[in-house]
Amino acid sequence: MNKELKKFSQDILQNQDQIMQQQQNNTFALRFLTSQVECAKPYIKLGDMCYFFSFNANSYESRVDWFTAERTCKENYSGYLAVLDTLEKINNVENYLQVNYHSYKTHDFHVWTAGTFINGFWVWKGDLQPMKETNWNTGKPESSVSNNKCIGLCKDVNFLWRNYKCADKEYYICEAPLILPGK
Repeated sequence: MNKELKKFSQDILQNQDQIMQQQQNNTFALRFLTSQVECAKPYIKLGDMCYFFSFNANSYESRVDWFTAERTCKENYSGYLAVLDTLEKINNVENYLQVNYHSYKTHDFHVWTAGTFINGFWVWKGDLQPMKETNWNTGKPESSVSNNKCIGLCKDVNFLWRNYKCADKEYYICEAPLILPGK
């Protein structure tokens, strides 16, 4: 009986070692694959996502209302309005904007995201779940949001979030997943 128990224990330990080795191999493979992924044109890679900034394409003509931005991301760029639902995504996008567009000539520079106000909650249009991570400017969102129901990033406050009228014409950010090369 002791021999059988000892053999059983050895088998378990050997299986655990094999499982740990497989997990290490999987982690290495995942890191390798992540380094090999890219973004479809005209997107750029920021962290684990791809982003298209409408103001990179044209100048003032790129400003549209929130609904047109949402539709344009889907129909023209095979993506969706940016969902900044993690601190990593918030930081990646805001850092990119601060480095590349903080000195942008226009004073009136706002950028649409997928954030919107529905049924008494600020949500991301994709999943309609209340936001967990936010980066509002001080005093925002306004307590009276009757007309200001869409979230934009505002250059004047280091691209922190503000709520705007969805009909306002602003730039926008589209988001899409990373793709493997050759796809």
